Amino acid sequence: NSKQNKPQISYPTKGDYNIQLASVDKNGCTDTVTHVVHVIGVNASIADQDREFLCDQIIQFFDSSYFDIPNEDDSIISYYYKFGDNTTDSYLGNPFHYYTKNGNYTLTHAVETAAGCKDTATFNVYLKGPEPFFEITSDTVGCVPYTASFHSSSKNISTLIWYMGDELNSIVNSKGDTSFSFTYNKPGTYYIYTVGSDVFYNESTNNTYTCTSLFPDTNESVYSVRRVVVLPIPSVSFSFNEPACVGQPAVFTSTSDTIYSQFDWTFDGKDTTTKSKSISYIFDKPGIFKIDLNPTYTPTGPYQRACFDSRSDSITVIDIEAKFGYQIEGVCNEFLFFDSSRNAETFYWDFDHAISGSDNNSTLSNPSHSYGKDSGTYNVCLQVANSLGCADTICQEVHASYYEDLKLYNVFTPGNDNLNDEFKMQVENYKYYTLQIFNRWGEQVFTTSNPEDGWDGTDANSGLALPSSTYFYILRFAYACDSKEQIIEGMVDLIR
Repeated sequence: NSKQNKPQISYPTKGDYNIQLASVDKNGCTDTVTHVVHVIGVNASIADQDREFLCDQIIQFFDSSYFDIPNEDDSIISYYYKFGDNTTDSYLGNPFHYYTKNGNYTLTHAVETAAGCKDTATFNVYLKGPEPFFEITSDTVGCVPYTASFHSSSKNISTLIWYMGDELNSIVNSKGDTSFSFTYNKPGTYYIYTVGSDVFYNESTNNTYTCTSLFPDTNESVYSVRRVVVLPIPSVSFSFNEPACVGQPAVFTSTSDTIYSQFDWTFDGKDTTTKSKSISYIFDKPGIFKIDLNPTYTPTGPYQRACFDSRSDSITVIDIEAKFGYQIEGVCNEFLFFDSSRNAETFYWDFDHAISGSDNNSTLSNPSHSYGKDSGTYNVCLQVANSLGCADTICQEVHASYYEDLKLYNVFTPGNDNLNDEFKMQVENYKYYTLQIFNRWGEQVFTTSNPEDGWDGTDANSGLALPSSTYFYILRFAYACDSKEQIIEGMVDLIR
Protein backbone atom coordinates (compact mmCIF):
# COMPACT_ATOMS: atom_id res chain seq x y z
CA ASN A 1 0.00 0.00 0.00
CA SER A 2 1.04 3.58 -0.57
CA LYS A 3 -0.40 7.04 0.31
CA GLN A 4 1.89 8.83 -2.14
CA ASN A 5 0.48 10.85 -4.99
CA LYS A 6 2.76 9.16 -7.56
CA PRO A 7 4.00 5.88 -6.05
CA GLN A 8 6.59 3.59 -7.74
CA ILE A 9 6.78 -0.17 -7.29
CA SER A 10 8.98 -2.95 -8.70
CA TYR A 11 7.34 -6.29 -9.47
CA PRO A 12 9.59 -9.34 -8.90
CA THR A 13 7.98 -11.53 -11.57
CA LYS A 14 6.03 -11.18 -14.75
CA GLY A 15 2.20 -11.37 -14.65
CA ASP A 16 -1.05 -9.38 -14.31
CA TYR A 17 -1.46 -7.19 -11.25
CA ASN A 18 -4.68 -5.39 -10.10
CA ILE A 19 -4.06 -1.77 -9.12
CA GLN A 20 -6.75 -0.12 -6.94
CA LEU A 21 -6.92 3.66 -6.22
CA ALA A 22 -9.19 5.11 -3.52
CA SER A 23 -9.64 8.91 -3.00
CA VAL A 24 -11.49 11.24 -0.54
CA ASP A 25 -12.42 14.92 -1.26
CA LYS A 26 -12.66 17.79 1.26
CA ASN A 27 -16.34 17.10 1.83
CA GLY A 28 -15.69 13.48 2.78
CA CYS A 29 -16.90 12.01 -0.47
CA THR A 30 -15.01 8.81 -1.60
CA ASP A 31 -14.50 6.88 -4.83
CA THR A 32 -12.50 3.80 -5.92
CA VAL A 33 -11.16 2.71 -9.31
CA THR A 34 -9.33 -0.53 -10.37
CA HIS A 35 -7.00 -1.17 -13.35
CA VAL A 36 -5.00 -4.23 -14.47
CA VAL A 37 -1.21 -3.80 -15.02
CA HIS A 38 0.48 -6.31 -17.35
CA VAL A 39 4.17 -6.93 -16.35
CA ILE A 40 6.10 -8.45 -19.25
CA GLY A 41 9.80 -9.18 -19.95
CA VAL A 42 12.38 -11.33 -21.74
CA ASN A 43 12.59 -15.16 -21.69
CA ALA A 44 15.98 -16.93 -21.83
CA SER A 45 15.95 -19.90 -24.20
CA ILE A 46 18.11 -21.97 -26.57
CA ALA A 47 17.23 -23.60 -29.86
CA ASP A 48 16.81 -27.39 -30.25
CA GLN A 49 16.45 -28.07 -26.57
CA ASP A 50 15.62 -31.73 -27.11
CA ARG A 51 18.72 -32.59 -29.16
CA GLU A 52 20.51 -35.82 -28.26
CA PHE A 53 24.27 -35.88 -28.57
CA LEU A 54 26.27 -39.04 -29.18
CA CYS A 55 29.61 -39.35 -27.37
CA ASP A 56 31.87 -36.52 -26.35
CA GLN A 57 31.97 -33.77 -28.95
CA ILE A 58 32.05 -30.03 -29.55
CA ILE A 59 28.54 -28.59 -29.34
CA GLN A 60 27.34 -25.15 -30.43
CA PHE A 61 24.42 -23.67 -28.52
CA PHE A 62 22.14 -21.14 -30.25
CA ASP A 63 20.32 -18.46 -28.30
CA SER A 64 16.56 -18.29 -28.96
CA SER A 65 15.52 -15.94 -26.19
CA TYR A 66 12.36 -13.88 -26.81
CA PHE A 67 10.13 -11.13 -25.37
CA ASP A 68 6.61 -11.81 -24.07
CA ILE A 69 5.33 -9.34 -26.62
CA PRO A 70 7.24 -7.73 -29.47
CA ASN A 71 9.16 -4.74 -28.17
CA GLU A 72 10.92 -2.52 -30.70
CA ASP A 73 12.23 -0.23 -27.93
CA ASP A 74 14.29 -2.94 -26.18
CA SER A 75 16.82 -5.64 -27.19
CA ILE A 76 19.08 -8.26 -25.62
CA ILE A 77 22.56 -6.88 -24.99
CA SER A 78 24.31 -9.57 -22.91
CA TYR A 79 24.42 -13.37 -22.73
CA TYR A 80 25.73 -15.85 -20.21
CA TYR A 81 26.23 -19.64 -20.38
CA LYS A 82 27.26 -21.95 -17.54
CA PHE A 83 27.87 -25.40 -19.01
CA GLY A 84 27.55 -27.49 -15.85
CA ASP A 85 30.96 -29.21 -16.04
CA ASN A 86 32.97 -26.74 -13.94
CA THR A 87 34.74 -25.33 -16.97
CA THR A 88 35.03 -21.71 -18.08
CA ASP A 89 31.72 -19.87 -18.56
CA SER A 90 30.88 -18.06 -21.81
CA TYR A 91 29.42 -14.63 -22.56
CA LEU A 92 28.88 -15.23 -26.28
CA GLY A 93 25.46 -15.44 -27.84
CA ASN A 94 26.05 -18.75 -29.64
CA PRO A 95 29.06 -20.38 -27.97
CA PHE A 96 30.89 -23.64 -28.72
CA HIS A 97 31.67 -26.04 -25.90
CA TYR A 98 33.50 -29.35 -25.62
CA TYR A 99 32.19 -31.84 -23.06
CA THR A 100 34.97 -34.29 -22.27
CA LYS A 101 32.65 -36.78 -20.56
CA ASN A 102 29.39 -38.40 -21.47
CA GLY A 103 26.32 -38.08 -19.26
CA ASN A 104 23.83 -35.44 -18.08
CA TYR A 105 24.73 -31.78 -17.60
CA THR A 106 22.65 -28.80 -16.49
CA LEU A 107 23.13 -25.85 -18.83
CA THR A 108 22.32 -22.42 -17.32
CA HIS A 109 21.52 -19.62 -19.77
CA ALA A 110 20.90 -15.99 -18.79
CA VAL A 111 20.15 -12.85 -20.83
CA GLU A 112 19.76 -9.15 -20.08
CA THR A 113 18.14 -6.39 -22.19
CA ALA A 114 19.08 -2.76 -22.64
CA ALA A 115 16.15 -1.79 -20.43
CA GLY A 116 17.47 -3.98 -17.61
CA CYS A 117 15.08 -6.91 -18.03
CA LYS A 118 16.75 -10.22 -17.05
CA ASP A 119 15.90 -13.89 -17.19
CA THR A 120 17.67 -17.16 -16.42
CA ALA A 121 16.72 -20.67 -17.55
CA THR A 122 18.23 -24.13 -17.16
CA PHE A 123 18.28 -26.94 -19.72
CA ASN A 124 19.36 -30.57 -19.64
CA VAL A 125 22.17 -31.61 -21.97
CA TYR A 126 22.68 -35.34 -22.39
CA LEU A 127 25.68 -36.89 -24.13
CA LYS A 128 24.92 -40.52 -24.85
CA GLY A 129 27.98 -42.76 -24.55
CA PRO A 130 30.19 -44.74 -22.18
CA GLU A 131 30.25 -43.42 -18.62
CA PRO A 132 33.14 -45.09 -16.81
CA PHE A 133 33.30 -44.51 -13.07
CA PHE A 134 35.09 -46.21 -10.20
CA GLU A 135 36.09 -45.70 -6.60
CA ILE A 136 39.01 -46.94 -4.56
CA THR A 137 37.18 -48.82 -1.83
CA SER A 138 40.26 -49.47 0.31
CA ASP A 139 42.48 -46.90 1.95
CA THR A 140 44.36 -44.96 -0.71
CA VAL A 141 47.56 -44.87 1.37
CA GLY A 142 49.50 -47.88 2.63
CA CYS A 143 52.91 -49.39 3.29
CA VAL A 144 54.76 -51.35 0.63
CA PRO A 145 53.74 -53.94 -0.50
CA TYR A 146 50.19 -52.56 -0.54
CA THR A 147 47.03 -54.17 -1.92
CA ALA A 148 44.32 -51.68 -2.95
CA SER A 149 40.70 -52.51 -3.74
CA PHE A 150 38.66 -51.02 -6.59
CA HIS A 151 34.98 -51.01 -7.57
CA SER A 152 33.50 -49.85 -10.86
CA SER A 153 29.90 -48.69 -11.23
CA SER A 154 30.22 -47.59 -14.86
CA LYS A 155 27.28 -47.16 -17.25
CA ASN A 156 26.82 -47.90 -20.95
CA ILE A 157 30.03 -49.90 -21.10
CA SER A 158 30.70 -53.34 -22.54
CA THR A 159 34.49 -53.29 -22.03
CA LEU A 160 36.45 -51.50 -19.30
CA ILE A 161 40.24 -51.31 -19.40
CA TRP A 162 42.08 -50.40 -16.20
CA TYR A 163 45.51 -48.77 -16.31
CA MET A 164 47.03 -49.35 -12.89
CA GLY A 165 49.86 -46.80 -13.20
CA ASP A 166 52.61 -49.07 -11.84
CA GLU A 167 56.14 -49.43 -13.19
CA LEU A 168 55.09 -52.52 -15.21
CA ASN A 169 52.28 -50.61 -16.94
CA SER A 170 49.84 -53.26 -15.76
CA ILE A 171 46.45 -53.48 -17.49
CA VAL A 172 43.29 -55.14 -16.17
CA ASN A 173 40.25 -55.91 -18.37
CA SER A 174 36.81 -56.11 -16.81
CA LYS A 175 33.10 -55.47 -17.28
CA GLY A 176 31.54 -52.17 -16.40
CA ASP A 177 30.36 -53.31 -12.96
CA THR A 178 33.17 -55.11 -11.16
CA SER A 179 35.34 -55.25 -8.05
CA PHE A 180 38.94 -56.45 -7.73
CA SER A 181 42.23 -55.90 -5.88
CA PHE A 182 45.70 -55.01 -7.08
CA THR A 183 49.06 -55.14 -5.25
CA TYR A 184 51.74 -52.48 -5.60
CA ASN A 185 55.17 -53.86 -4.76
CA LYS A 186 57.20 -50.64 -4.85
CA PRO A 187 56.80 -47.29 -3.11
CA GLY A 188 55.37 -44.48 -5.19
CA THR A 189 52.30 -42.51 -6.17
CA TYR A 190 50.20 -44.41 -8.69
CA TYR A 191 47.49 -42.76 -10.78
CA ILE A 192 44.77 -45.13 -11.94
CA TYR A 193 42.48 -44.47 -14.86
CA THR A 194 40.05 -46.45 -16.97
CA VAL A 195 38.89 -46.41 -20.58
CA GLY A 196 35.37 -47.65 -21.22
CA SER A 197 33.90 -48.42 -24.65
CA ASP A 198 30.68 -49.61 -26.27
CA VAL A 199 28.77 -49.50 -29.59
CA PHE A 200 25.94 -46.93 -29.98
CA TYR A 201 23.28 -46.23 -32.59
CA ASN A 202 22.77 -42.69 -33.89
CA GLU A 203 19.15 -42.25 -34.87
CA SER A 204 19.91 -39.05 -36.74
CA THR A 205 22.40 -40.67 -39.13
CA ASN A 206 21.16 -44.26 -38.88
CA ASN A 207 24.73 -45.37 -38.14
CA THR A 208 26.47 -47.19 -35.33
CA TYR A 209 29.58 -45.84 -33.62
CA THR A 210 32.10 -47.28 -31.18
CA CYS A 211 32.60 -44.68 -28.48
CA THR A 212 35.23 -44.59 -25.76
CA SER A 213 35.53 -42.47 -22.67
CA LEU A 214 38.22 -41.86 -20.07
CA PHE A 215 37.82 -41.75 -16.29
CA PRO A 216 38.87 -39.79 -14.31
CA ASP A 217 38.27 -36.89 -16.65
CA THR A 218 41.26 -34.84 -17.75
CA ASN A 219 39.34 -31.92 -16.25
CA GLU A 220 40.10 -32.42 -12.56
CA SER A 221 37.35 -30.01 -11.57
CA VAL A 222 34.82 -32.56 -12.84
CA TYR A 223 36.30 -35.63 -11.16
CA SER A 224 39.30 -35.72 -8.88
CA VAL A 225 42.16 -38.00 -9.78
CA ARG A 226 42.22 -41.54 -8.49
CA ARG A 227 45.55 -42.44 -6.97
CA VAL A 228 47.14 -44.84 -4.54
CA VAL A 229 50.11 -43.71 -2.47
CA VAL A 230 52.41 -46.55 -1.43
CA LEU A 231 54.78 -45.45 1.29
CA PRO A 232 58.25 -46.93 1.67
CA ILE A 233 59.11 -48.82 4.80
CA PRO A 234 62.12 -46.88 6.05
CA SER A 235 65.16 -49.13 6.16
CA VAL A 236 66.48 -50.41 9.47
CA SER A 237 70.12 -51.28 10.01
CA PHE A 238 72.75 -50.89 12.67
CA SER A 239 76.50 -51.14 12.88
CA PHE A 240 78.96 -52.35 15.51
CA ASN A 241 82.54 -53.48 15.83
CA GLU A 242 82.96 -57.23 16.08
CA PRO A 243 84.06 -59.03 18.07
CA ALA A 244 83.37 -57.22 21.30
CA CYS A 245 85.40 -57.60 24.45
CA VAL A 246 84.12 -58.84 27.78
CA GLY A 247 83.69 -56.07 30.33
CA GLN A 248 84.13 -53.26 27.82
CA PRO A 249 81.37 -51.17 26.18
CA ALA A 250 80.30 -52.37 22.75
CA VAL A 251 78.79 -49.46 20.81
CA PHE A 252 75.80 -50.15 18.56
CA THR A 253 74.77 -47.35 16.19
CA SER A 254 71.56 -47.27 14.23
CA THR A 255 72.22 -46.49 10.57
CA SER A 256 68.50 -46.65 9.85
CA ASP A 257 66.49 -44.08 7.95
CA THR A 258 66.55 -40.69 9.65
CA ILE A 259 62.76 -40.74 10.12
CA TYR A 260 63.10 -43.08 13.12
CA SER A 261 63.08 -41.25 16.45
CA GLN A 262 62.90 -44.04 19.04
CA PHE A 263 65.07 -47.15 19.13
CA ASP A 264 64.05 -50.34 20.94
CA TRP A 265 67.06 -52.64 21.38
CA THR A 266 67.24 -56.19 22.66
CA PHE A 267 70.63 -57.53 23.81
CA ASP A 268 70.66 -61.24 24.64
CA GLY A 269 66.99 -61.05 25.63
CA LYS A 270 67.30 -57.80 27.60
CA ASP A 271 65.27 -54.84 26.33
CA THR A 272 66.24 -51.17 26.42
CA THR A 273 64.86 -48.06 24.70
CA THR A 274 66.67 -44.88 23.72
CA LYS A 275 66.08 -41.71 21.74
CA SER A 276 69.71 -41.67 20.68
CA LYS A 277 70.91 -43.55 17.62
CA SER A 278 73.86 -45.01 19.52
CA ILE A 279 73.87 -47.16 22.61
CA SER A 280 76.59 -48.91 24.60
CA TYR A 281 76.21 -52.35 26.12
CA ILE A 282 78.70 -54.29 28.26
CA PHE A 283 78.78 -58.07 27.93
CA ASP A 284 79.92 -59.87 31.08
CA LYS A 285 80.91 -63.13 29.41
CA PRO A 286 82.26 -64.35 26.07
CA GLY A 287 79.97 -65.95 23.51
CA ILE A 288 77.67 -65.21 20.57
CA PHE A 289 74.68 -62.99 21.39
CA LYS A 290 71.61 -61.95 19.37
CA ILE A 291 70.89 -58.25 18.86
CA ASP A 292 67.44 -56.94 17.79
CA LEU A 293 66.53 -53.38 16.74
CA ASN A 294 62.89 -52.31 16.41
CA PRO A 295 62.78 -48.53 15.82
CA THR A 296 59.61 -46.45 15.65
CA TYR A 297 58.60 -42.91 14.73
CA THR A 298 55.58 -40.63 15.00
CA PRO A 299 53.96 -40.28 11.56
CA THR A 300 53.76 -36.72 10.24
CA GLY A 301 52.83 -35.10 6.96
CA PRO A 302 49.79 -35.59 4.76
CA TYR A 303 49.49 -39.37 5.00
CA GLN A 304 49.95 -40.14 8.72
CA ARG A 305 50.96 -43.76 8.26
CA ALA A 306 53.44 -45.69 10.38
CA CYS A 307 55.53 -48.06 8.29
CA PHE A 308 58.04 -49.79 10.56
CA ASP A 309 60.78 -52.35 9.93
CA SER A 310 63.18 -54.27 12.17
CA ARG A 311 66.64 -55.82 12.05
CA SER A 312 68.42 -58.67 13.86
CA ASP A 313 72.09 -59.59 13.99
CA SER A 314 74.53 -61.39 16.27
CA ILE A 315 77.82 -60.40 17.88
CA THR A 316 80.81 -62.41 19.05
CA VAL A 317 82.22 -61.42 22.43
CA ILE A 318 85.72 -62.45 23.55
CA ASP A 319 88.14 -61.40 26.29
CA ILE A 320 91.14 -59.09 25.56
CA GLU A 321 92.92 -56.22 27.35
CA ALA A 322 95.53 -53.69 26.19
CA LYS A 323 98.23 -52.58 28.63
CA PHE A 324 101.83 -51.27 28.49
CA GLY A 325 104.66 -49.60 30.45
CA TYR A 326 107.77 -47.62 29.50
CA GLN A 327 111.16 -46.24 30.63
CA ILE A 328 113.32 -43.34 29.43
CA GLU A 329 116.96 -43.64 28.28
CA GLY A 330 119.54 -41.34 26.64
CA VAL A 331 119.79 -37.57 26.19
CA CYS A 332 117.44 -37.40 23.18
CA ASN A 333 114.24 -38.49 24.94
CA GLU A 334 114.56 -42.17 24.03
CA PHE A 335 111.48 -44.06 25.31
CA LEU A 336 111.44 -47.85 25.62
CA PHE A 337 107.90 -49.28 25.62
CA PHE A 338 107.04 -52.80 26.73
CA ASP A 339 103.72 -54.58 26.19
CA SER A 340 101.86 -56.21 29.10
CA SER A 341 98.51 -56.85 27.32
CA ARG A 342 96.36 -59.93 27.82
CA ASN A 343 95.39 -62.22 24.90
CA ALA A 344 96.98 -59.84 22.37
CA GLU A 345 98.50 -61.11 19.13
CA THR A 346 99.00 -58.00 17.01
CA PHE A 347 100.11 -54.54 18.09
CA TYR A 348 99.83 -51.05 16.73
CA TRP A 349 101.48 -48.12 18.52
CA ASP A 350 100.80 -44.44 18.03
CA PHE A 351 103.39 -42.28 19.80
CA ASP A 352 101.44 -39.02 19.24
CA HIS A 353 104.53 -37.58 17.56
CA ALA A 354 103.33 -36.79 14.03
CA ILE A 355 106.45 -34.75 13.26
CA SER A 356 108.46 -37.97 13.34
CA GLY A 357 106.69 -39.21 10.18
CA SER A 358 106.63 -42.97 9.68
CA ASP A 359 108.49 -43.41 13.00
CA ASN A 360 105.33 -42.23 14.78
CA ASN A 361 103.88 -45.77 14.54
CA SER A 362 105.15 -49.26 15.23
CA THR A 363 103.80 -52.79 15.02
CA LEU A 364 106.41 -54.29 17.38
CA SER A 365 105.34 -55.62 20.73
CA ASN A 366 108.09 -53.72 22.58
CA PRO A 367 109.16 -50.74 20.46
CA SER A 368 111.27 -47.69 21.22
CA HIS A 369 110.71 -44.09 20.12
CA SER A 370 112.83 -40.95 20.33
CA TYR A 371 111.13 -37.59 20.83
CA GLY A 372 114.46 -35.89 20.12
CA LYS A 373 114.53 -32.21 20.95
CA ASP A 374 110.71 -32.04 21.28
CA SER A 375 109.39 -31.44 24.76
CA GLY A 376 105.87 -31.90 25.96
CA THR A 377 103.18 -34.36 26.96
CA TYR A 378 102.32 -37.06 24.43
CA ASN A 379 99.30 -39.37 24.47
CA VAL A 380 100.77 -42.73 23.49
CA CYS A 381 98.17 -45.30 22.39
CA LEU A 382 98.49 -49.04 22.00
CA GLN A 383 95.90 -50.95 20.02
CA VAL A 384 95.99 -54.73 20.31
CA ALA A 385 94.01 -57.41 18.53
CA ASN A 386 93.85 -61.16 18.26
CA SER A 387 93.17 -63.62 15.46
CA LEU A 388 89.39 -63.23 15.89
CA GLY A 389 89.64 -59.52 15.26
CA CYS A 390 88.79 -58.43 18.77
CA ALA A 391 90.64 -55.24 19.61
CA ASP A 392 91.32 -53.06 22.59
CA THR A 393 93.06 -49.72 22.93
CA ILE A 394 94.76 -48.03 25.82
CA CYS A 395 96.28 -44.55 25.85
CA GLN A 396 98.78 -43.22 28.37
CA GLU A 397 100.46 -39.84 28.67
CA VAL A 398 104.28 -39.66 28.63
CA HIS A 399 106.36 -36.56 29.32
CA ALA A 400 109.41 -35.72 27.19
CA SER A 401 111.78 -32.95 28.35
CA TYR A 402 114.44 -31.30 26.19
CA TYR A 403 116.14 -27.94 26.80
CA GLU A 404 118.35 -25.84 24.56
CA ASP A 405 119.45 -22.20 24.83
CA LEU A 406 121.73 -19.68 23.14
CA LYS A 407 122.60 -16.22 24.45
CA LEU A 408 124.47 -13.75 22.22
CA TYR A 409 126.43 -10.66 23.38
CA ASN A 410 127.72 -7.62 21.46
CA VAL A 411 130.09 -5.76 23.81
CA PHE A 412 132.84 -6.49 26.37
CA THR A 413 135.39 -4.46 28.36
CA PRO A 414 138.61 -6.44 28.91
CA GLY A 415 140.65 -5.32 31.89
CA ASN A 416 141.72 -6.45 35.31
CA ASP A 417 138.43 -5.76 37.16
CA ASN A 418 136.97 -9.23 36.47
CA LEU A 419 133.84 -7.59 35.06
CA ASN A 420 132.91 -8.46 31.47
CA ASP A 421 136.54 -9.23 30.69
CA GLU A 422 135.82 -11.89 28.02
CA PHE A 423 133.60 -12.20 25.00
CA LYS A 424 131.90 -15.59 24.66
CA MET A 425 128.48 -17.11 23.86
CA GLN A 426 126.33 -19.10 26.26
CA VAL A 427 124.93 -22.22 24.60
CA GLU A 428 123.39 -25.31 26.19
CA ASN A 429 122.74 -28.83 24.90
CA TYR A 430 124.91 -28.42 21.81
CA LYS A 431 126.50 -31.00 19.55
CA TYR A 432 129.31 -28.85 18.12
CA TYR A 433 130.38 -25.21 18.34
CA THR A 434 132.84 -22.94 16.41
CA LEU A 435 133.30 -19.19 17.02
CA GLN A 436 135.51 -17.02 14.74
CA ILE A 437 136.28 -13.31 15.31
CA PHE A 438 137.64 -10.93 12.63
CA ASN A 439 138.89 -7.35 12.62
CA ARG A 440 137.66 -4.73 10.26
CA TRP A 441 140.18 -5.86 7.59
CA GLY A 442 138.85 -9.44 7.67
CA GLU A 443 141.80 -10.82 9.60
CA GLN A 444 140.94 -13.56 12.06
CA VAL A 445 141.93 -12.56 15.58
CA PHE A 446 140.35 -15.41 17.55
CA THR A 447 138.69 -18.84 17.11
CA THR A 448 137.48 -21.59 19.46
CA SER A 449 135.39 -24.77 19.45
CA ASN A 450 134.61 -24.59 23.15
CA PRO A 451 131.95 -22.18 24.31
CA GLU A 452 133.70 -22.05 27.69
CA ASP A 453 136.78 -20.45 26.06
CA GLY A 454 136.24 -16.69 25.70
CA TRP A 455 138.17 -14.01 23.78
CA ASP A 456 140.14 -11.73 26.11
CA GLY A 457 140.63 -8.92 23.57
CA THR A 458 144.18 -9.92 22.55
CA ASP A 459 145.36 -11.39 19.29
CA ALA A 460 144.46 -15.10 19.55
CA ASN A 461 144.48 -14.66 23.32
CA SER A 462 148.27 -14.25 23.08
CA GLY A 463 148.44 -11.28 25.42
CA LEU A 464 149.02 -8.82 22.59
CA ALA A 465 146.24 -6.33 23.22
CA LEU A 466 144.09 -5.27 20.29
CA PRO A 467 142.70 -1.76 20.06
CA SER A 468 139.18 -0.71 20.94
CA SER A 469 137.07 -1.17 17.83
CA THR A 470 134.13 -3.05 16.32
CA TYR A 471 134.93 -6.66 15.45
CA PHE A 472 132.93 -9.19 13.53
CA TYR A 473 132.10 -12.78 14.46
CA ILE A 474 130.78 -15.93 12.75
CA LEU A 475 129.19 -18.57 15.01
CA ARG A 476 128.60 -22.08 13.69
CA PHE A 477 126.85 -24.58 15.95
CA ALA A 478 124.22 -27.36 16.15
CA TYR A 479 122.05 -28.45 19.04
CA ALA A 480 122.13 -31.99 20.36
CA CYS A 481 119.56 -34.29 18.64
CA ASP A 482 119.58 -31.88 15.67
CA SER A 483 121.62 -32.44 12.51
CA LYS A 484 120.96 -28.97 11.15
CA GLU A 485 123.89 -26.52 11.39
CA GLN A 486 123.07 -22.93 12.35
CA ILE A 487 125.27 -19.97 11.27
CA ILE A 488 125.00 -16.62 13.05
CA GLU A 489 126.96 -13.50 12.03
CA GLY A 490 127.22 -10.40 14.18
CA MET A 491 129.32 -7.55 15.58
CA VAL A 492 130.98 -7.05 18.93
CA ASP A 493 132.43 -3.83 20.38
CA LEU A 494 135.72 -4.04 22.26
CA ILE A 495 135.93 -1.15 24.72
CA ARG A 496 139.02 -0.46 26.81
